[in-house]
Amino acid sequence: MPTPTLQKATHSQTRTYNSQLVLRTIYDQELISRADVARRTGLTRTTVSDLVGELMELGLTEEVGRGPSNGGKAPILLRVADDSRHLIGVDLGESEFSGAVVNLRGEVRRSARLPLNGRDGDEAVELVHQLIDDLVGSNGDGLVGIGIGTPGIIDSEAGTVRWAVSLDWQDLPLGSLIRERHDLPVYVANDSQAAALAEYIFGTDRRATNMAVIRVGRGIGAGLILNGELFHGDGFGAGEIGHVTVDPEGEPWSPARAPCSNVPKGQRARTRIPSLLASRRTPVDRSRSMFSPARRMPGTSAPARSSTMPPASSGARSRRSSECSTSTA
Repeated sequence: MPTPTLQKATHSQTRTYNSQLVLRTIYDQELISRADVARRTGLTRTTVSDLVGELMELGLTEEVGRGPSNGGKAPILLRVADDSRHLIGVDLGESEFSGAVVNLRGEVRRSARLPLNGRDGDEAVELVHQLIDDLVGSNGDGLVGIGIGTPGIIDSEAGTVRWAVSLDWQDLPLGSLIRERHDLPVYVANDSQAAALAEYIFGTDRRATNMAVIRVGRGIGAGLILNGELFHGDGFGAGEIGHVTVDPEGEPWSPARAPCSNVPKGQRARTRIPSLLASRRTPVDRSRSMFSPARRMPGTSAPARSSTMPPASSGARSRRSSECSTSTA
């Protein structure tokens, strides 16, 4: 197999990378001098000074006075201008759709919510438009993008909802619909994966590079962070644990389907599922586990994906009628 040829980064690519590195360093430290930015990034002071000047012209950073002196001239401190840009975050929940305008620190500047009232399909899409229209209209300048967390199997790269049972969506190009309407970058993710990303960025333990965040509501799902990266799985279903069979003798989630962890909802799930898991004594067949070493992405040490995908046809649905297939309800 031929060895891939590494291409040298262009001057523009290098400068963009360095600018992002400087901005991230200022963001993480909250108050920092140019000299300290240079020490932390390994860039020269001249390069840092030039890049900081560009960021200040864009309104992304600002000077906030002088810091303590170590014998020489007191350094000028920098910080990110938190409200120079805003983003919209939307959560398509089980009973309501909610959204907020947030600044660069994730602080809420305005919020809105609309009850779902059992709507699905095109009616649910229209509700998403209504919610985002309201938030966009209230913000003015400085809006840089929209993020949407939704239940289901999500192709985040394409912004497509592959399959969302509770909303009756299949192959819905939600990202494209919102992007065309508002001419803004749009990122669509599974709601549990979005929660994991939020915990990783804004959570209390900034040192954690691997984590699993489990959401328990009407449905159950998990988001995975592996080596500091959000893990989607090669079938976009990593972490979709909501329909794993937990109690073989339990009540079925739907006709002709096996009892699974989405059946005991809300508080029942929080109390019943741990006891069911603790009571099981059957050894785990690791060759079938979604986290099995045998199920890896090619060329990596990361687990590949959840083992189930949306039914492709009525024949596939028939063959799987005795299984509990993955979705986020």
